[in-house]
Formats: sequence, structure tokens, C-alpha cells
Amino acid sequence: MDLLEAVKSGREDTVKLLLDNGANPNVEVDGFGTILHAAAFAGDITIVQLLLERGANSNAQGGEYGTTLQAAAASWRDASLVQLFLDIGADINAQGGRFGTALQAAAFGGDLPTVQLLLEKGAEINAQGGEYGNALQAAAASANTWLVRLLLERGAEINAQGGKFGTALQAAATGDPSTVRLLLEKGADVNAEGGEYGTALQAAVTESNKLIVRLLLEKGANVNAKGGEHGTALQAAVSVRDISIVRLLIRRGADMGAQGGKYGSALQAAIFVGDIPTVRLLIDKNADVNAEGTEYGNALQAAASRRDIPTVQLHLAKRRNKIPITQEILKEVFRSWNAVQLLKLFLDEIEDKLFITQEILVTAAQSENAYHLMALLLESSVEISDDYIWVRGLTEVGYSYQEIVDVLLGGSVNPPCIPFEPTNFPLLEVQPDRHITGCCHSVLLSESCPIPNSNIVTERDPITLDHQEVIYWIEEACGLAGIKPSTPGETDWAGCIKFSDNASIISVSYALPTEKNNLIDIGTFWPRISRVLEGLYHAAALLQANDLCCNSFTVLKSGFKGHESSSLPLGEVVSVSFQLVLNLLKELQDVMNPASAYSGLERLLSASKATLGLIWPGIPEVSGDSSFQWCLHLCALAVQFLCLGFRSHCQAHIGSVQPFFFDFSAPKVRLTGLQTEEDFPFLVAELVNLTCLGNMTRGQVLLFRASEVSPDKQTLETQIQLPGQNHDILGRAEDILDTWGPGNLIFRESGSGAPVAIKIGDGFVFARESGKCHWSQTLPDIKALTSIDIELPLLIGSVVAINSACKHIEVESRLTAANLLEELGTTRSSWKKSQRQLAIQGGQYVVGQATETWNKQTGISVKDQGLAYPPQILIQYMDSYWGVQVSYCTGVSKRVRLRKLVADFLPHFTPRSPFDSSDLQAKLKDETLRPKDLQVWLSGLSPDLRLEILTIICDILDTLRHTGLDSTDTYICVAWPFEGNVTQCFKIPLEQDSSWARFLADSHDCATFAYITMECFETTEFRCSNIPKPCLDIRLLETSVSRSRKENVFTESCLQHEEVCYFSKQDTMFWVKVLKKHADQPASLVDLMAIQSLPHSIRQRLHLTERRKQRSRLRECATIWTRGEVVSVSSARRSSKLN
Repeated sequence: MDLLEAVKSGREDTVKLLLDNGANPNVEVDGFGTILHAAAFAGDITIVQLLLERGANSNAQGGEYGTTLQAAAASWRDASLVQLFLDIGADINAQGGRFGTALQAAAFGGDLPTVQLLLEKGAEINAQGGEYGNALQAAAASANTWLVRLLLERGAEINAQGGKFGTALQAAATGDPSTVRLLLEKGADVNAEGGEYGTALQAAVTESNKLIVRLLLEKGANVNAKGGEHGTALQAAVSVRDISIVRLLIRRGADMGAQGGKYGSALQAAIFVGDIPTVRLLIDKNADVNAEGTEYGNALQAAASRRDIPTVQLHLAKRRNKIPITQEILKEVFRSWNAVQLLKLFLDEIEDKLFITQEILVTAAQSENAYHLMALLLESSVEISDDYIWVRGLTEVGYSYQEIVDVLLGGSVNPPCIPFEPTNFPLLEVQPDRHITGCCHSVLLSESCPIPNSNIVTERDPITLDHQEVIYWIEEACGLAGIKPSTPGETDWAGCIKFSDNASIISVSYALPTEKNNLIDIGTFWPRISRVLEGLYHAAALLQANDLCCNSFTVLKSGFKGHESSSLPLGEVVSVSFQLVLNLLKELQDVMNPASAYSGLERLLSASKATLGLIWPGIPEVSGDSSFQWCLHLCALAVQFLCLGFRSHCQAHIGSVQPFFFDFSAPKVRLTGLQTEEDFPFLVAELVNLTCLGNMTRGQVLLFRASEVSPDKQTLETQIQLPGQNHDILGRAEDILDTWGPGNLIFRESGSGAPVAIKIGDGFVFARESGKCHWSQTLPDIKALTSIDIELPLLIGSVVAINSACKHIEVESRLTAANLLEELGTTRSSWKKSQRQLAIQGGQYVVGQATETWNKQTGISVKDQGLAYPPQILIQYMDSYWGVQVSYCTGVSKRVRLRKLVADFLPHFTPRSPFDSSDLQAKLKDETLRPKDLQVWLSGLSPDLRLEILTIICDILDTLRHTGLDSTDTYICVAWPFEGNVTQCFKIPLEQDSSWARFLADSHDCATFAYITMECFETTEFRCSNIPKPCLDIRLLETSVSRSRKENVFTESCLQHEEVCYFSKQDTMFWVKVLKKHADQPASLVDLMAIQSLPHSIRQRLHLTERRKQRSRLRECATIWTRGEVVSVSSARRSSKLN
């Protein structure tokens, strides 16, 4: 037994023995300070005397009671022990410890003799400190009325502030009515504020002492005084679930709407503690149900957060028309464990008041009850915000509630990825020497001779390939610089992707986060890099197999310094041969061969440098222990560069690379190889603006550059390449055409010598005297143009640079030029200017053979692409089903060939022309003639007549280019030519019977030129009205459709009754249901739902979901060669009427 235990047990003999054996009488012990403190608190005077005799320090400070005198006073046993300490000189007013002074300790214990002794010996009666502030409050807290009376008689200050309860009255109010009466009689302030409860009234209420509550109220206690934990007495009464005191306080005028305290209001307090009778009472007494609280918003939100269905039901029943259902309330509902029951209650009571936003939908999707919540929401008639109304439509096209939840939650993972099933790629080989006939690379070959305008008879085969599917495969094969979420766990990916704080920079590394601090595992990294490079190989082979590329692709290299003819930053078009890919793959596989023992590292390093040298000419040399790691890093960088560059090439380097499986995009990508050391160089791909070519690309382009130091260590010189600056472009003609083609070389009239311009996009590249070329939608006078040497790189940029030193003030300049300003007018479309010019100047030059290359610019419809070609090439589209005739009488429409449209419009465009259009009309109406036959016929005409015909065709198509779906997605525009007036049209709203007409939107595989016909088209459902009034609805369309080519469906009738299919436009998806009850009748397509302006991530998720569902994507048959099935398209509204 140790000394402390002996003291606490009162074992005097043991204490003496321990002291005799050398125990320290001043040893410090936990809780008491010293052994003497412990003995004093135990109240054993003999042991105290023994310790003092053996040298214990009576003035030692510490422990719970501070001094030995306070410890003795807190023992509440025998005043003689206190007398002992006073006799040996203890400081009677020493401060410290739990009670502050010895007098307060004795007062709290109700030890009247000790209190009297201390007062007689000079204890300060109003000394402040300790738990209860002063002796009077301590006595009141212990409910000792006699002791309180004594202290008051000896001069205790009745309203002294401090301590736990603030005043003696508040301390007494926690339980002793007699002490409360005494203090009130002696002048205690009934409304004094402070302490734990704020006021004496709130203290009494908290302890549910109704007698004291009445007593305080009778003496004038303020029923609405604020303070303390609960803010007001009413909230305190509610918190302790004492409805009788609640009623008493309300009768005495308690403010039910008072704010403050733990719960914010009395009503929220009742909800939080689950006191339904009190909730009902407060609501019946008109408590403000919309008052905002502290943690839970308003009362209904608090009830929802507490999962309290009875309270919610009571709120909705009592205050249905007074409670605004906020977004926060609904989110609390969906977060609760009984969210389904709560939502059912909301829908039953106030469905018409609910409004569902994106944030609420996502919160519901995150719930454990997501499936049932989504079912309740979408099966109800609750209003959903316009930008997410498509969620309800997904149910109509066969999406389960769980699939809708998955779509909504798809972007919440980190990194934000869209899981997909890997594709088994066809076994194809890359052909390093392959070229497409008439490709852009043939412009330098001597046998590629220009063809005069008068002899252009080239016929292009129609494009039937599903480019969207090819892009999908390429994105999957290349990933984001090789990384793709083809497995659920990131540890199985080829590397990791990191985001900057503002998500403006993406960093790609082939080292996983778990490997960052570990040594390089050769057995892990070599196969990982090789697997990525094989994906690129498959992508290149696939593109070649579909005649979409030759033996190379291009990247844009960023340079820090401009060309000698340019003061602006440069972007250089660089050709990357597939042979480099093959070489790198071979050397990588050789190194991976166990038999090689890494003997081929030098060759792999050489192959990696050969690839990276295209954009990074100054690759440093590394020797010694780091050489192996350096080789691995460069190989990883080369593969990342090739994958990202190839994918960027497939979209003409326009815009950020955003694969279908990642829900993000950023203007800058950092390729960090293996990221094994901070100081290792990395590559940067960033979006920049172009000068004049920016008008053709209609967006920023992705340029690569090398960075040998981390961004925080870069100098001003290395940071000069800023994305905000405009860049000129430097590149060979063939590479520029390969990137942004197709196009043509433009020659002078003789057809010999060097070309003077390049037709590309919807404009021309031509040389200036300065040596710099320029792109414009208009072509200057051919005679004034300088020849272009296509064997040398072309510098293309603006002829004007910004002089930052010029500081004209706009207001002053405006006043100076005021008299020179005129009203701004309108101009004809840019296509019409460039194409008309091409036709008018046709006698001054000849056009070289159009280069065969894939138009990789995204967002360009086939209509815009077709109208960008020279007029003579437009002849090839005459058999495309791009025309739409709309019957004036019935509103029934059907697809017709462009030749039919041109033939119908000829009389309106040639009323004053000497040209007799009858021959051309006859040729166009002769459906046995193919476009090639038309071209042969045209070539046999005189140059002037041929020019006139081409000009008329251009005018017709340009006039009608804005028919079809308007840019606001609100109307369908239908032209009506009449007696030479060709510029007027009907604008038919996309409503009711015409709602299906979004189907006619221009896309990458079909275009719409719509016009009124006076022919009366009838069906079994739509008959002639026999009145001269036009039908202002487009009720039905007759057309032909085919499935996406990958499905290889060759059954006699590929469309099945009740089958759901979908169409994909540039920024739209819509679903249709097939109605085909009899195999020998044409199918009807009924529109089910259309989605406009979807976020990229949602659109991609829906595409992937449709692929997993193995549902058909349909396309209109754009040409006579496309195999398809005749169908009619109409609205679901019309179909339901007919059924």
C-alpha cells in the first residue's frame, strides 16, 4: 500500500510506517496536489498532524482544491481541522482551486460551523472566484436557506455576478423555492442576466420547477428575456418536454417566434426533441413555421432532418399553404433513412408545390433508397427544372430507375469517369507505306496534274461509314494519353490522372499513386507502356482500314520564337509517320523479351528520342545510374505524346481532347512520363488561339511543347508561350491539308506553273508579298497573287500585328471620327461570297484535283461541309436526299433528292436570265442520270453557260441553307418560292403535331433543305382539306432509314414492331418507337423523347448506356446508294389520337 492509499483509508499506523521508511510527505499526487491536500480532504486530523510533524508544507498549492485550507473546508466534517490550518498560519483568503476560497467551499457544503469560523477569522464574504463565483451563490446552489440568510446578514452582496449561475437567485432557482423567496424578499434582481441559464426564470424552467416559475413570474420576471443555452425560457421549457410550463409561458406572453438558442426557435426545439403534443400546441398557437433556425433552417427542414414523419405530416396538414418547400428541405428529406416515407407524404400533401432541380435529383440519387425515390419522383407529376426534364423522358424510352440513377451519379466519382465495356478490336495491321488514292500527300507528285474547271468530272463515292463509331473506337484505343477506365479499380489502369486545384490542368503519369515513393518495378512498367502503345497501333490500323488516313498523322508543335517573317508565336504542323510507332513498338517488345536482358535499351532510347525529337529538339543526355530510369521515362513520354497527338489529329486539333469515358476537359494537359523524379522534363499540350486560321477552325487548337523544369521554376522566357496569344501556323501544304482538309490547289488560267492558292475549309490560303500566307474567306484578284512554293513550309498568319505601345483613347477617337460613321448594314453569307467568287473567277484560274482526306473538324454538319466545296463539286450531291417537300394542303412531307429541289426552284431563279433552264430541268428530273452523267453534260457546255448554271445552283442552295431546324431549336423553317420571290418562309413551331420535326436537324450524315410544294401529299390518316388555307403543321415525314453499319442487319425488314431506337445529332439525342404491326406495311416511327443541349458528359453516358442496351442507332439514308427501309415519322401525340 502506498502513502496516498493509506491516507485515504485513514490507516494512521501505515502512514507512520511509510514515513519512517522514508516516504516523502510533500509528494505530489494526481487530483489532490500533495499528500497533505488528500489528508485534509479526508478530514482525518491525526494524520494531518502526523504529516505536518514530518515536514509537510501547509502552504503548498495545487490539485482540485488549490490550498490545504480549502481542501479541509471542502471535507464538510469538523471545523477543528480548519482551525488547525488557521492556527499554523494558513491564508484564509487564498485564491484558487474549484471553489476559489475556503469560505465558498464550506458554503457549498452547507457546513455552518466552518462558515461561521471562517467569517469570525476574517474571511472575505464577497470574494470572487471558483465554480460558483462567491460564497452566497455557492450556498444558494446547495439549497441551504439558513446559510444564505447568515451570509446576507453578514453583508453578502445579493446581486453579485459571476460563477456558474451568474447570480445567487439563478442558482437557487434550480431547485429551492424557499431560498428563492428569501432572495427576492431581500432585493434580488429577478431579471439579472448571465450564467449558464441566462436568467433565473430559464433556470427554473430547465429544471421543470413550476412553483419557482410561477413565483418568478409573479415577481416580474421577463418571460421573453434572452440568453443561456436555450435562448429563451419558452425554448427551454420545450427542450425539457414540459408542456404545462409551455402553456404557462405562452399565457404570460412568451414570444413563440423568438430566435436564438441551441435550436433557433421553440418550434424547432419541439421538433428536435420529438415532442409532438408541443409541436401541435405551437402550430395551433400560430408559431411561425418558416422562421429560420440555427442548424436546420426552418421547422419543416428540421423535422425532415430528424426523420420525424408525424411532425412533418402535422406541418403539412396545418400549414400547407404557408410553408415554402425549399431546396434544402427536399435535400434533408432525401438524406434521411426513411426518405421514401417522407417523400410519399410530401407527394400526397403538397405535390403541386414541389420543384425538383439538378441538385435535388443528384441528392436523391445518392440516397440508399435511390431506386424508390427516383420511382416516386418520376411517376408523379411533380415539376422538374427545364434543364433536367429529360430525366423523366428516359423512362419513356425504356430506362430503368437504377439506370437513371447511374447516369445522374456518373460524374460524382473521382476521377470523374464513365465506366465502359472494353471492345475487342479487329485484327488489323498498320501499313507504313499506305496512301489513299488522290490523297493530300500527292500534291507534290509530278503526276498530280491540275484539272481545268471545264473538265471536272470527278464523282466521289458517298460516305456511308459511321464516323461516330470509328471515333468511339479510337478514343477507347488511345485513352487520355493511354489512360482509360476500362476496369473499376484505378490500380488496374495504365497510370493516374491528377487535377490542378482549379481543374485547369490535367497531369498524366504512368506511375500509379501507390508507386510514387517506391522503386521502379521493371516487370510492371514495361508491359504497361507496351499495352498503351498497342492500343495506339490498333487505332491507327482501324483508321487506315476505313480509308481515313494514309501513313501518318499530324501534331501541332509550339515554338517559343517566331519565324523571321512573323513577330507572333508559332504553331508548327508536324507530320508523324506510323513508321515511328512501329519502330518504338518493336524496340519496346525487344526490351521486354526476357532473353534480351535489356540489351536493347540504347535502341529503345534512340526510338523514343526520334519520336520526341519532332517537338523537343533539345533532349538532354543523362548518364550514370539514372540512364536506365531516363530511358524508361522518355519511352513513357513518347507513348503519351503519340496517343494524345493521334487523338487530337482525329478532331483536327480543335478544342480540348475529351474522350467519351472521362467527364472533364481542361485547356492544358501535362504529360509527365513516369513522374519518378520532380526534376524530370515533361511535355505540355495546351489550347491556343490562331490568327487568321482561327476563323476557319472556329476554336482554339491543341499545341505541344516540351518543358524541362517544373512550372514554379520556369523563367519568363520559357513562359512566353501563353495560350491567350494568337499564333501563326507554319507547315507544309500536304500536312495542312491532311489536318484541316479536304481542299484543292488553285492554279492560274493556263493550268501550268506553281499554284497561287489553296482552297481549304470555306476559304483560301494565298501568299502575300511579305512572304507570309494568309487565310481568308475571299480570294483576291488572281493576277495580283504570288505563286506558292508548296515544297517549302508555308507561314500562315495575319498580316497585321498589335502594337501594344499605341494607347489611343476610345472616347476621343470616337469624337474625331463621328462625321465619318455610317449605319451598319448586312452582308451576304460568307460561303456565298467565296463560292460565287470561285465561280465568277473560273475563267482566270483552274482548280486542282480535290485532295482526299477526312474532314476532322467536329461540330460541322454535312450541309456546311458540302456548301464549303467549289460549285462544280456540288454536283456530286444532287442524288442526296437532302430536300424536304412539305405539302401546302396536308402538312405531309417527304424526302426528295437535291436534283428535284433544284429543278423546282430553277424557274424562280431564272426569270430574267437569257439562259433557257428547260434543258437543265429535264436533266435534273431524269432520275436515270447519275451525278457523273450530269458532270459530263456540263463539261460539254460552253464556259459561259456552264458558269451560269453553276452560279444558279449555288444561289438556290445558299438561299435555302437556313431552312430546316432554326438555330434556336424553336421552329422549322420552310421556304415557299413564288413568282420569283425566294426569300420568304413559314416558321412552324416545334409543338404538338410538329414536335417530331427536330428529326430534321442537320447532322454529320444528313442535311435538310425544306420548301413548300403545292402537290397534295395524302396518307390514310391525312387527307386533302379542300380549302385554300395552308396547313401550319408538319404532320408526317416519309423517308428511309438504316441502322448503324456496325450492326450488320440484313433481314428483309430490319425494324421490329414496338422496338425502341434512337437518332444522334450533333448536340441532340432522340428516341423513337417503331410501329409495324404487319411485315408487308411500311413502319411508322413515333417520337418518344428528344434531348437538346445536353452536357457533354450526360450525352456520352447516354450513348454508352444505349450501347450496353444494344439498341439501334438509326440514320436517314442520305443517298440512293444507302440501303434502308421506307418509314413515316410523326409525333407521339398524333399516334395516340389515331390509336
